[in-house]
Amino acid sequence: MSDDYTPNTMQVLEAYCVQQGSAYHFVVGEDGTMSGTGAEFLRWLDNLKADAWDEGYESAVDNDVYGTVLDNPYRKEPPL
Repeated sequence: MSDDYTPNTMQVLEAYCVQQGSAYHFVVGEDGTMSGTGAEFLRWLDNLKADAWDEGYESAVDNDVYGTVLDNPYRKEPPL
């Protein structure tokens, strides 16, 4: 195992918010929805995970190594 430090998601989110100059990382409304710079970061992260899942799935299909999972668990909307 490497001795390199890897920050967790919240540490990266905080660093992103600071870099963006955001006074508040995110605001949670009464309905439970998040807004602000933190929400922007989390949307980006969700899209990144969905794209990575798609790429891995397509690679497995191309190599005839795939299981029964057909729906991307990270994809909230169809890809553009």
